Amino acid sequence: MRAQSGDDDLFTWLTAIALFGAGASAAALAAWGKIVTWLLEHKVIVPAAADPTVVIPSTMGAGLDLPRIVIAMAALIAIGAFAAYGTRARTAREVVRWPATNSRPLISRARSPRTPPARVEPPIGPSSKKTSAWSPSPKR
Repeated sequence: MRAQSGDDDLFTWLTAIALFGAGASAAALAAWGKIVTWLLEHKVIVPAAADPTVVIPSTMGAGLDLPRIVIAMAALIAIGAFAAYGTRARTAREVVRWPATNSRPLISRARSPRTPPARVEPPIGPSSKKTSAWSPSPKR
């Protein structure tokens, strides 16, 4: 039985994403001139003659003016909100087993699925001398 299978799967995914990202970055750098031309033709960025507020490097002075900056920031905020919502919804549905000896899955509804549930202590007092599920049977 592999105890670290979750970590191995995570490492595999991160490695695959890194390799894919490196390949996509290399392809984007190779086609950067065509990308800038397309962005200028479709008016996603403004040319250097329009005096952009934010100049994008390697675009010969092209960049973003104030309305395009506002649109870009709104898009980034929306993407961040959707990512946060998806992460929170996933952690609410996640099934966690705590502690390792517990055979029954606990569905975590808390903010952090990594916190173990509260530990139930055996009762203390005169009734604790009886044999129960919490104490071992007395030696004979």
